Amino acid sequence: MNNTYGLSFPIILDNGSPAKPGLQDSIESSIRVILAWAINQRNFNSQFGSALESLVGAPNAQASKRVVKVFVVKAVSRWEQRITVTSSEVIQDKEFLRISINATINQTQTTFTSQILV
Repeated sequence: MNNTYGLSFPIILDNGSPAKPGLQDSIESSIRVILAWAINQRNFNSQFGSALESLVGAPNAQASKRVVKVFVVKAVSRWEQRITVTSSEVIQDKEFLRISINATINQTQTTFTSQILV
């Protein structure tokens, strides 16, 4: 069985060659990429990404945190089909929002938590 899953971003070098991530590392990298792209930014797949950019400048209120949670779960569930999102949480962390995504890897039934700052 091949335990490498493409490249992760940012690319990490291992003895001068790109390191090959395991499944969970590959998924976490994919989640960061999905959330970093705004919808309609990619030329060949305009629906890829998340709607988080539309909230830039929104008030830091409980309602905004709920919208962030919906946008994150919707984007990750749509574009990262190797996992099932089981829960998520948005926490104020100084000037950032900390997004915690709990998920199960479909192939192995392993659970993990991914933390992202936005």
